[in-house]
Amino acid sequence: MRSALVSEFRLVQNNMLDEENVNKKLFWYSATYSMVNRVMNFDYNPSLQFLHFVLQTSYNAYRHRTSQIAKGDITITLPSDFLDRTAHLIGEIANAIESNEPFYDILQTLSNLIYLTSGNGYYQSLKGIVVAPRLIMFYRQKIDSDIWHWCINCSNWPDAPVSYTERQFKKGSKIGKLCKECLANEGAEICIEHEYSHE
Repeated sequence: MRSALVSEFRLVQNNMLDEENVNKKLFWYSATYSMVNRVMNFDYNPSLQFLHFVLQTSYNAYRHRTSQIAKGDITITLPSDFLDRTAHLIGEIANAIESNEPFYDILQTLSNLIYLTSGNGYYQSLKGIVVAPRLIMFYRQKIDSDIWHWCINCSNWPDAPVSYTERQFKKGSKIGKLCKECLANEGAEICIEHEYSHE
């Protein structure tokens, strides 16, 4: 049953990332807690019950907030890629289950995303106290360099008319040489991260 759960989670992750429509992304996401519920009927344990609770709670929170935004209420907005970030977290949970490792830290990250859908969570995000976790980062590298940059306020940030290549990697991946200024900006919490790809 655990292998079926892993397969279902990876299917959900891939389809959420492939889909453009928010409602369809949420449709795929709803399959996560439904599958956990089915597995618990045959293989109950508290970890799965907690996973089910967080997944269903997050779905309901996402559904409510996106519905309000669709009706024109933009008092509280969400990061444009919040469901893609959620999809990557589903993949991380699948990996943890497959490896029989704990996934509480991943659920904590997911809980952070849920909190941003609330009034107080959004308020805290505006003050910079709560920040939506980024799992995928965009990096740039000048064509004639082997150094990767990710802070657009870096003095050496590659931008037109300079020729550069742009790639996306999972945050924390070992991708080669990293810009020292970007690292310093990140350490000082002043890095303005590159949010999207132009390519």
